[in-house]
Amino acid sequence: MASGAVDLFIADPSLEGLLKLTKVDLLAVAANYGITTTKQSLKPVIVATISQHLLAHGVVASQEEEEDKDEEGLERVEVPPGSSPIRPEGGVGVESRVPLTLPKFQPSPEESGRSVETARLRLRVARLEADLRDKAERRQQEYELELRKLDIKRLEVETSKEIRKMEIQAETEVKIQIRQLELAAGVSSSPPVGREGPFDVGRNIAIVPPFRESEVDSHFSAFERVAGALHWPKEVWPLLLQCKLTGKAQEVVASLSLEESGQYDLVKAAVLRAYELVPEAYKQRFRNHRKSSNKMFVEFARDKESLFDRWCAASKASTYATLRELTLLEDFKSHLPDDIVVHLNEQKVTTVAHAAVMADEYALTHKTVFYPSTPTRGPRPSNSQAVRTSRAPAAQPSTRGPSKAERECFYCRLPGHLIADCPTLKAKPKAPLSPSRSKGVGFVSPKKPSVVYSPFLSKGWVSLCDEASQQPITILRDTGAAQSIIVSTSLPWSEKSYCGSHVLLTGIEMGTISVSLHWVYPSSSIVSGRVRVGVVPRLPVDGVSFLLGNDIAGGRVVPVPEVVDNPDPAYTGTETDSLFQDVPSRTTVLEHDIDVEDSKPIRMHPYRVNARKREEMRKETEYLRKNNMAVPSRSPWSSPCILVPKPDGTSRLCTDYRRVNAITVPDSYPMPRTDDCVDTIGSAVYVSKLDMLKGYWQVPLTPRASDISAFVTPDSFLQYSDPSPLRGSLIADSLFRGFS
Repeated sequence: MASGAVDLFIADPSLEGLLKLTKVDLLAVAANYGITTTKQSLKPVIVATISQHLLAHGVVASQEEEEDKDEEGLERVEVPPGSSPIRPEGGVGVESRVPLTLPKFQPSPEESGRSVETARLRLRVARLEADLRDKAERRQQEYELELRKLDIKRLEVETSKEIRKMEIQAETEVKIQIRQLELAAGVSSSPPVGREGPFDVGRNIAIVPPFRESEVDSHFSAFERVAGALHWPKEVWPLLLQCKLTGKAQEVVASLSLEESGQYDLVKAAVLRAYELVPEAYKQRFRNHRKSSNKMFVEFARDKESLFDRWCAASKASTYATLRELTLLEDFKSHLPDDIVVHLNEQKVTTVAHAAVMADEYALTHKTVFYPSTPTRGPRPSNSQAVRTSRAPAAQPSTRGPSKAERECFYCRLPGHLIADCPTLKAKPKAPLSPSRSKGVGFVSPKKPSVVYSPFLSKGWVSLCDEASQQPITILRDTGAAQSIIVSTSLPWSEKSYCGSHVLLTGIEMGTISVSLHWVYPSSSIVSGRVRVGVVPRLPVDGVSFLLGNDIAGGRVVPVPEVVDNPDPAYTGTETDSLFQDVPSRTTVLEHDIDVEDSKPIRMHPYRVNARKREEMRKETEYLRKNNMAVPSRSPWSSPCILVPKPDGTSRLCTDYRRVNAITVPDSYPMPRTDDCVDTIGSAVYVSKLDMLKGYWQVPLTPRASDISAFVTPDSFLQYSDPSPLRGSLIADSLFRGFS
């Protein structure tokens, strides 16, 4: 909605009125005249835009036009001919000369002030317009400059392309001309090996492939291809190769003699032998290579082909006959003992016939002459220990064990005969023969789990669904099992209970079996609800039908105690309340007295303590007064109090009776010795601790002892009614007498 100022401006538009409007009014004026502007623009920019539009369409006049109009508005007054001259008001006067124009307009002071302000605003608008024009011109100049730079770069790129193209064309033409001249002269492009100049090692060493210890065999293949293609002399091959070797290969070459290091074949064989890249190593790599999870089958097949080719190349199996011998020899070695295989590898046999002869010779040479009488666990004896050949002497005595004369009878344990010839067994009377009777049928008791599983056994129920009848089961909680399993005879399994998946289980024997998963509903003190378990024919623990693993039970090993809202305690007796209460009682067996003879009373002032200890002392004295352990005192005796920290972090209120003890007649009743107490309970199986609730407070004091026990704190002056800080071995001994 337009305001009143906007309506007044539209009725009488002027630059002065435009400058007096607010930003909101300026936007309304711009909308009225159809001028495009935005709210984000500054007010001077909006004023300049509206001013340019209004001036361009003649809605308002500029300052110069207004001044011209003012000058043109001044009327020119002329005296008509024949008229009388103007006379003064007095009547008759002298003829005066009338000016041709009206006098110049002199504005009032108020109008003059507004004109100055208007001029300032117009000057500001003009400056803003000039700034806008300058910025627009600068942006235009920068844009044109960027365009020129892009054109220059494009020309440079095109020029460089043309120059490179011309260079390549010129080089090609030169090469073609040289080749034509060589062909015309009948000269080969490669100079003969015998007539070329000295070989430049430093120039060609950069072409040698880099050496990597993980790809030693491929490095030699690449080096030989490069050397053959460039026609390098064979005598410089070892030198070029040694310049690129690193690690173990460099150490091996350094260990060779000067003559050996100059022969390429010896250097190559030594390096390959150092990295165990012999035919046997290639064979083991080929046989033991497995597909990894991050490789595709195409890559795995390519690796297998590469390893097989390297094995064949190392074994020099380039024809069908040699490949046949290699395959037969490997299969023949796979059926031999390890020691014979090692012997054949050391002899470097290459044919099956030679390997068979060498194996027979080794077996005859290392034939076993003694066999143990007791079987041993472990790998079976090698074939070399069980060789039986027809070439062995027929009359050779058997050495498989002791002779019959040395063997011991299993019945009487006497040497010299066997149990079949035992005279003691033959002399034993035989039972009379009785007619055969049919044997009765008995019931087999069910197998029970071992007692070692008792802490982890529990009873439960299981079913295939909630509505089905539940079957009783014995559950074993196995904290080392990752999968829960159940015996297949526990429930009638079907396709409805099948989960559609299997799981692989690995036992302690490191074997793996596939087990189908089914949904069941167990109900036990540890877990209940619908769970997924594996079904197996039997479990290794007799009497257990359900093995509960961590996948279902999680961290629960034993049943969780059940908490009820209304507890039902089994015993709520109150017969021992008087024995186990928090307030100490008072004994009537004896009273405690303090004998100071005729000594004068000792009076001391309280010790100075901080605010925290003072508050603790106040609480302790309040407790003593509340439980009648201390009463307000008027005694002439007075001893100060201190706070002694206890092991549990609290403090104990103690009275400093050192001055009183110095004049007190001591009690000669003996205190128990600590070492005697330790010796008494040293051999005991059970040790019981009997403690009294504030036992010293339960012994009353005589009136004289109560006055002497008076103590003072910063806030109170009391005296004990019970001998808490005094001696009490007599009452303690009388209470616990009879306990051993």
